[in-house]
This record gives sequence, structure tokens and C-alpha cells, in this order.
Amino acid sequence: MRPWLRLSIIIACLFSVFTLPRFFSYKRKNVVVVGAKNNPESQLLGEMMALLIERHTPYQVQRSFALDGTYIAFHALFSDSIDLYVDYLGTIQMTILDEPTSFNQSTRKTEEALKKRYGITIPFSWGFSNSYVLITRNDFSADFIEDLEGKTARYGFDPEFLARQEYRLLQKRYALSLEGLQMMDPSLLYIALYHRSVDVISGSYTDGNILRYQGKVLLEKNTVFPNYEAVTLSKAQFLRTHPQIKKTLQGLQDILNIDKIRLLNEQVAKGKPLQEVAKDFLKSSQLWEK
Repeated sequence: MRPWLRLSIIIACLFSVFTLPRFFSYKRKNVVVVGAKNNPESQLLGEMMALLIERHTPYQVQRSFALDGTYIAFHALFSDSIDLYVDYLGTIQMTILDEPTSFNQSTRKTEEALKKRYGITIPFSWGFSNSYVLITRNDFSADFIEDLEGKTARYGFDPEFLARQEYRLLQKRYALSLEGLQMMDPSLLYIALYHRSVDVISGSYTDGNILRYQGKVLLEKNTVFPNYEAVTLSKAQFLRTHPQIKKTLQGLQDILNIDKIRLLNEQVAKGKPLQEVAKDFLKSSQLWEK
């Protein structure tokens, strides 16, 4: 593709994401736009918010569930193209605030920085952190990352992990033998682990595939992976002008933990419709009927 054509397409996409929704915003006075990044977990949490708003408020909900990453999602929120979406503290810290992540990162401190710079607040946290982890099989003789030091193991990591600071922190903190490291597509990592083609893979703490493929998360005696607490983001002005929505969503505060979100992610990974998974969980949590 010629450079000028590629540039034109990029400009057109950015225009459609940021400009057109604002131009037509007058048409959605009674419509709330819930966004989500383009991955199943973000979409699942976004669906929970959307369902609750539809169920308990007079607002209609428009779903924008294919936002390509934090940068696009955050700026869609900032430009009023969406009203709410879910992200993670560590990602916000690095991508938006351009600050180094910390292991005990404060939600309040991050919120103060977001509010000061962008007028964006954190109405609630979901109750779990989706940090990167190393995963092995249940029968592999290691329980901690430290157990891998000096041990022969075959590693498989996905390209995104290899490009992130977590991989550099891992190399710096632990003496792991990574000479035979295989770079693999994320969709193949668990299959390779399950079929014993590799011994240790990179993954997310909330991966449903940990349950599906009987994986074991390697613990840390000395923390290396930063805090990736799941939080909802929204403009402070939106919450002030939509108190009913703010009150409705308060029921989601700390409603999940690692075991619960991992189980929900496993259901989605097995093919259960995402909206059905979200609705069933809201019903079991007594948030559907009030």
C-alpha cells in the first residue's frame, strides 16, 4: 500500500473514532455509550455495566466494544465518544500518564493524576488485578518463579510480553535460562503447555485458559510484576450529571476476585455467549433484581 494511502486511511479512522461521535452527540441525550477494549475480559466487564444501566435506569446503552487498546479507548473517553470503559492501573500509568508503574500503586493517586490532567475519575474498582504471570503445568516441579533459577525449562512467551517492561523486570530480577525461549502466538501458548511442547509460558493472572488447560500460576516471593488493578474510568462531569448511573454501578465495587473472573473468562473461552455470562453473574450476585 502506498504511504499516502495508508496515511489517509489512518486519518479517516481517527476522524471517525473521535470527531463523528462528538458531532452527533446531540442525538444521544438519553443514550449512554459503554466502551471496551478489544479483548474478551474488557468486553465482559463492559457488558456487565451496560446490562445494569439498561436494567435499572431509563437510559439506552450503545456498546462500543472494539476499541483497539488503551490509547484509543482512553482518548475516546476524553473526547466524549464513550462515557465509561474498563482499564488497568499499570497500563494507565505507563500509556496515559507516562509514569513508571509500581508494585503497590495507589488507585487514589492514579485517579488524582487523571482528574487533574483530563477530568477523568475512577468511580469504582472491580476487586482484582490482572497482572502478567508465568504459568506451568500442575505436575511441573516448581511453585515459585524463584524455583526456575538454575533449572532446565522450555519457555514460550508471546510477542507483546517480550516487548513490555515486565519481561525486562523478569530478566533483571531472576536468573532464568531463557536461551531456548520460543516466541509464540498467544492462542497457541496454552495448547503448547498442555501438550508438553513447553514448560513455562507467559500469561495474565485472570486467564480462563489457566482453568481450561489445568495450568499452575508460579508465585513470587519477591514481587516483580506491577499492579494491574481493574478499574472503571469515566469523566467526572458525566458522573455528576448522571447520578442514577453512578449509583447503579456502585454495586460492582469489588464484586470480583481472581477466582471469580478467571471462572467467567473460562466460560467465554469455551464459547458461552459473553452477554449470557455477564447476565448470569449479575443474577447470581443479586444485582439483576432490586
